[in-house]
Amino acid sequence: MNKVKVVTDSASGLPKDIEKEYEITVVPIPIQVGEQSYKENVDLSAEKFY
Repeated sequence: MNKVKVVTDSASGLPKDIEKEYEITVVPIPIQVGEQSYKENVDLSAEKFY
């Protein structure tokens, strides 16, 4: 039997409880600000960005 894994990027905006409940992997989107690169929700929160 094949197994299926749900993967999305951080633009999905999924709540953390849904990510955990369904074991969804969220790949952070890279954000470039000038010469500096950040990973969304890893190196740079949405609150800090906006």
